Amino acid sequence: MTENVDEIIYIVDADFSEIKYVNEAYEDIWGRSVDALYEDATAFIDGIDPRDRKAFRADFEEMREEIRAGDPADSYEFEFRIRHPDGDIRWILATGYPVTTDNGPDQYVGLAEDITERRQLEESYQTLFESVSDGLVLHEPQRGDILDVNQQFCSMYGCDRDELEGKSLNVVLPDENEFRYDRAVKRIKELDIGESQLFEWRGQRSNGEIFPIEVHLRAIEIKGNRRILASVRDITDRKEREEQIRESERTYREIFNKVSAGISIHHPETKDIVEVNDTMCSALGYDRETLLNTDEWITPGDDSYTVERGAEIIDRVIDSGTPEEYEWVLEDADGNERVMLVKGSPAMINGETRFLSTSQEITERKRRETVVKDLQCAIDDIQDADSRAAIHDLVVKTVRDTLDLPLTTCWVHPASELDSAIDETITDQLSVDEDVLLYASGDAPKRTVGIEAESERDFISTTGESSHHSNNKSILELADVSELPLLHSESREYNIFTEGEATTYSPATHRSGNPLTAAVAIPIGDHGLLIAGEHGRETYESYLVDAAQVLAGHAATALDRVERAAQVREHERRLQAIIDRIDEAIFLSTPQNLASDDSERGIISSGYADIWGRSLSELHEIHKEGFFGTLHPDDYASHRRWIEQIVDEMQAGDYADRYSREYRILRPDGSVRWIHSDYYPTEWDDNTLRVVVVGRDITARRQQQKRIESFHDATAELTTADSVNDAGQIAVEAAASVLELPATAVYQYNDDTGALDPIATGPAVPVSAAESLQSLTPAESPAWETFVDETVQRVELETTPCLDVGTFETAVILPLGRNGVLVVWQSADIDLDIASILAATLEAALNRLRGEQRLESQQAALTKQTERARRLESIAELIQRVEAAITTQSSRTGTHEAVCNELVDVDPFSGAWVSTAPVGTNQLTVQTAAGINTDTVERYLHAEEELSESDDVDNKTQRSLMAENHPTIEAWRTNSHVTVSGLVETGRQQAWRRVLLREGIGAVCAIPISYEGITYGVLTVVATGADAFDDRTVDTLSQLGTSVGYAITALERQRALESDETIELEFRGHEMDMPFARVATRTDGRVRHDRTVRRQDGSVSVYYTLFNDTPETLIQIAKDTLPGDIDMVAKRDNAVVIERQGSSWFGSVVSECGGILRKCRADEAETTLIIELPQETNTRTIVERILEAFPGLELTAQRQHHETDSTPEEIRSQLENRLTDRQLEAIETAHTMGYFDWPRESSGEEVAAALDITQPTVNKHIRLGERGIFELLFGNPS
Repeated sequence: MTENVDEIIYIVDADFSEIKYVNEAYEDIWGRSVDALYEDATAFIDGIDPRDRKAFRADFEEMREEIRAGDPADSYEFEFRIRHPDGDIRWILATGYPVTTDNGPDQYVGLAEDITERRQLEESYQTLFESVSDGLVLHEPQRGDILDVNQQFCSMYGCDRDELEGKSLNVVLPDENEFRYDRAVKRIKELDIGESQLFEWRGQRSNGEIFPIEVHLRAIEIKGNRRILASVRDITDRKEREEQIRESERTYREIFNKVSAGISIHHPETKDIVEVNDTMCSALGYDRETLLNTDEWITPGDDSYTVERGAEIIDRVIDSGTPEEYEWVLEDADGNERVMLVKGSPAMINGETRFLSTSQEITERKRRETVVKDLQCAIDDIQDADSRAAIHDLVVKTVRDTLDLPLTTCWVHPASELDSAIDETITDQLSVDEDVLLYASGDAPKRTVGIEAESERDFISTTGESSHHSNNKSILELADVSELPLLHSESREYNIFTEGEATTYSPATHRSGNPLTAAVAIPIGDHGLLIAGEHGRETYESYLVDAAQVLAGHAATALDRVERAAQVREHERRLQAIIDRIDEAIFLSTPQNLASDDSERGIISSGYADIWGRSLSELHEIHKEGFFGTLHPDDYASHRRWIEQIVDEMQAGDYADRYSREYRILRPDGSVRWIHSDYYPTEWDDNTLRVVVVGRDITARRQQQKRIESFHDATAELTTADSVNDAGQIAVEAAASVLELPATAVYQYNDDTGALDPIATGPAVPVSAAESLQSLTPAESPAWETFVDETVQRVELETTPCLDVGTFETAVILPLGRNGVLVVWQSADIDLDIASILAATLEAALNRLRGEQRLESQQAALTKQTERARRLESIAELIQRVEAAITTQSSRTGTHEAVCNELVDVDPFSGAWVSTAPVGTNQLTVQTAAGINTDTVERYLHAEEELSESDDVDNKTQRSLMAENHPTIEAWRTNSHVTVSGLVETGRQQAWRRVLLREGIGAVCAIPISYEGITYGVLTVVATGADAFDDRTVDTLSQLGTSVGYAITALERQRALESDETIELEFRGHEMDMPFARVATRTDGRVRHDRTVRRQDGSVSVYYTLFNDTPETLIQIAKDTLPGDIDMVAKRDNAVVIERQGSSWFGSVVSECGGILRKCRADEAETTLIIELPQETNTRTIVERILEAFPGLELTAQRQHHETDSTPEEIRSQLENRLTDRQLEAIETAHTMGYFDWPRESSGEEVAAALDITQPTVNKHIRLGERGIFELLFGNPS
């Protein structure tokens, strides 16, 4: 409903912090987005005119202050101006109504209407009769005939003034008995001068709609005549708002009764309950009347919950105005006590102070809290128990006493409860193969699950209580196991145990004669099952099941602890057997023995003797201090202090998870070994703190580190090397002297040649071989792939002759980033870690040099600029040659070949090709190529398709990165040039980049071949240099792309014009929305399209002739209807010729289709277009495009057209080839403006002004153009 009214209706929080709702009328009236208002509720202020904004802010803030203070007015009204984004000024009347609930003002409902028209009427001094917002009607006092009405009344009833004035009152009354004509006239007759009546009535609009109105009748005297003035107001919206208020009240009542909390409202003086919701009634089991009429609160006999105390709480809350939360106990209709958590608050309801009580029942929660408290005490006892039997008995006792389940039995699973030695005995006595549960503690099984042992006395005492066992032993250790009751694997109880989830079930349904109707079954981890219940009980609260499950969980933890303690010794025995099979030296000790090096250690691995050369006991025979006697003298003191510190921290209980140290020892043969030891403090299951020591021989690693340190010292000069060659030589010499890699070579990537050049070799490479090393190009596949893919490769020199130096059989090639590659030769296996360190160190040095070279590149940049200028000059000459070459071509293929062949003859371009897509597809294919193999171009274009079919790439992120669109495809899709320079430096993970890099290409530029919005293909140019394509080069190539597109367009049009056989399509349409057709409709005349001229500045001039008997009005209508700038070119008796200048025109779609607009005209009834197309054109596609562009057209005829004589269009085409663009433009403009008429309609000065050039210049162009026309007609006299 609100979305269909013109006024703005909105609902906002009282503090204007958040808009709750606003209808779409806001966007129409304010001229701004509703979304902005939802983001900032005060965003509408930005649209207020600056002249009114300050005053509005003051009034607005005053209103907000009153609302915040809780004392708002009934309504607020604001009147101000707003300014639309387009500058339009509108007057707004905004009315707001604070909505007050029990918590104070919490919402604000507002209406805003556009009163601009009313204000404008007031400001233009229109009569009061027309300015009022209500409908006014003047009646004849006897019959009630309508004498006069204002426009508001007319609008209200949907009538024109002449449809009402002088008519009977009956024309605006509904056909309803209560509001019929005679009753209305009776009210009019009853009025005397000065008297008035205000009443509600119903009116009927001209469309038959009946709506409510408020009528104010007043008898007045006008020029001595008694008249009845009726002020009529449409109160439809008011009635709807009243209904909304009533609906809101119904909603409030619905919410009040359906909230989950119990609510009661009390009189603050009498304390009586004056209102109560359905939830409260349901909770206590009383009906509403009983609760409302009771004299006293329904409370138990407890002195803590008296009527007097309740009255004190009400008085305290009302007096302080502060809500209070408390617990209260009520007695329901069945006499049960219900514990309530109550929040009492003062509230203003219907203008009266009331005490609002909101209650949530917490009876169950209080009961659970008691259970949890008792349960925690029992859990503490269970955790202190040191045997399985004690744990079982404590669990049974807790379930009985705390959870109030008197019948409880504990069952155990033998495999988890017994030691392995006992397991075999039990298994033999049971004589069963399947898993079972055995009775362990609690009530006799007969009383819980309905089964009994052979001797019931084993379980039941004379008092009927469960048996308790002496010496804290389980029943499995006391009784004859063969007589124990069993729960087999097919029983329901065993299934519950294996499922591991607590549940309730009915034992009686699974076993006849069971005394329990329902029971609770809780698995005790992997140890057993607890079954508990009570006679006659059908259900168990969920909290009881949860509590029992918590108890079972702690019991399982305690049983695990007891079992782990029994297994420690077995673990130690097995650990010894394991560590004896490990090469490292592992031993176990207490902190005290660690410091004293007592030889009586618990566990010592055999690896100790392998590393130290003797066992620990032998060391004690030789060295007085045992282990400490083997320490190297330089490490003895520090290592001893370190051990003592570990011991101190462990004894203090503040120790780390691990301690690590490296030190030296002396073996019996006098050799020195480096040892790395890790000390792990560990608390065992018996709470004994021990330390596990793991030692390993790291002598080889230390030696390698020393070699690396020596290498770093030897390569320190790399940080000061002045050139790449120096850095390479330092690296290979250091590799030979320190890393034992004497045969190496460094290859640097040459940005200019795109090859890898050798710059340094190691001493083991023969001099003759070093001098004969050649640069590596893409033809040397392994080396080049290492550089491109940045992967290490091992190659056989027999298959890689470019790296054969005559002494070695294999080599390893390592990447140096973007700098090049490192080659390492060696007869034996090469240590790749050492070689990688060499490569990484050298790469860092080369990167530093590259950075320094950038800082010194300014002079080189100047040189490059000079070279670039020379290059641009040669490129400019190239463009001239290309344009000259393509003008002589008669086909697209010839044009493509001419362009590519000319481009590759100019430095720095090394290759060029043209790619096009067949009609209806976006799949690019190579049409012609020069300087590069066609197969290579095809791999480049389809690299991503090959990648998607590859099984080698399975990483989605890498696949996405490698599938980046290459320049040619991007240029085709976006119709804009794409340049990628420095293919080596910008990443090599894209497949198309690797295709080009393998050909030695360093940069690529893709230029769309397009003209007048049609893209014919993409010209791609590549160069070996990384920076071959600067901005000016790219701009020049872009111009070339446009020139080639123009040439292709000209060829297509020429081919269409030279064809004798063409297709002529005729389209007709009615009530067309085309601009020139609208001119014909508005002028009731005819419009004819004469010609279209494309100006040199890119604009388009379209010439129309407009026919009408009154040509004076045609210019203004054309300006109002046609887009662009309109000028009158010529004027005749019944017609004018106009020029429409703009950036585009309606016939461009015809040109794009390769067609010619032969005829175009429109009158007030019909629009006609006749289009001529080449014979081989896909007519269906062209028709669909034209019908899509002009929806109102229909194809009415299709004809074969045979030309025997030259058409004007053919002559025009020949003129376009003969004359310059400027000459043709001058001739066409002069002809259109009547320059060649007699007498002349426009002078040469006027033609020059239209072309924005001087008169001598226009005269020159016209003369040269006339000469070209005459030579075309009569031939060249020379």
